[in-house]
Amino acid sequence: MIYVAFFVALSALVPLGSAGGRQNTILFVLALAALFLFVGFRWQVGCDWTGYLNIFEITRLASVEEVLAGREAGFGLLNVLLHSFELDYFWVNAAGALFFFVGLYFFARREQNPLAVVALAFPILIVNMPMSGVRQGIAIGFFMLAINAYRDGNRWLYAAAILAGSTFHQSALIFLGLTPLIAVRKTVATIAFALILSLPAMYLIFTGAAGFYAERYVGGGDEAAGAPFRTALLGLTGLLFFVVLRKRWLRDHPDDYELYSLASVMMLAVLPIALVSSVVGDRIGYYLIPFQLVIFARIPKLMKYDAAAPVYAVLPYVGLLVFFLAWINLSPLFERCYLPYDSVLFGVE
Repeated sequence: MIYVAFFVALSALVPLGSAGGRQNTILFVLALAALFLFVGFRWQVGCDWTGYLNIFEITRLASVEEVLAGREAGFGLLNVLLHSFELDYFWVNAAGALFFFVGLYFFARREQNPLAVVALAFPILIVNMPMSGVRQGIAIGFFMLAINAYRDGNRWLYAAAILAGSTFHQSALIFLGLTPLIAVRKTVATIAFALILSLPAMYLIFTGAAGFYAERYVGGGDEAAGAPFRTALLGLTGLLFFVVLRKRWLRDHPDDYELYSLASVMMLAVLPIALVSSVVGDRIGYYLIPFQLVIFARIPKLMKYDAAAPVYAVLPYVGLLVFFLAWINLSPLFERCYLPYDSVLFGVE
């Protein structure tokens, strides 16, 4: 199957990128370009294909003022802009993929082996987000830029990226509360202030927006398909960080130790949220996957002195492959949403 082949091919390239240098950069850029074409120019693929087509048609006669007054104005403006150039619907997906992969490029290139981040992103984050949930995929693209700003201690850029992402998917606003934690010593007061800032967004997600997202992503149900497995994997990643990797991380990556400790706490916190609402837990969890990708990608270096280092190095890829195969073969939703794969690049319009 094309999806499994794509993941296996990306994973096979990872060792080639571990040496660094020009070869790493070339492979990284080529992999992102191939993924952009695969995701952005798909045809009738993705669970939200019809939903976004409806939005595209609704905004055909909409004015700028009307979309600015609506929910998530950034996405409305994107549709209006495409209409102004008389472009076809598939350009919505191409534009969404571009936003996402630009964010992934700047996020992943800070890692020693960015190819590892890209490969690990494919089975869950890429297939579920820019390949289906276009709006949140764009928001996650902005969020990955926000993570870079957090690491650089730039509060204004972090807040701007979060706010920009929220114009495509309001769930991004939850992470605006992290702004006062940037480049300051963490105290009870600063953490409490951050939580207070997050309350309005949490209220939005847990009330009316939850039903809106449930209807959009799950076809009118109140459960997110596959959410228990995705949130469980996040929780296990958080445990892995604190139980196995924490001391090694502090030794090798003290510059972002605090950020990834916070992210791991959030991964664990998603589990009880998902028990209340799988849709809400899933929406939040997708934003935490970039942190998960970096944790997985750094395992070979962090565990290189361990006797079981080779096992640790391949475990994330094997685990994701098993997860991916189970999803493909056991989920009727996957067959309905993603099969068969087709693309406008194959001449379908």
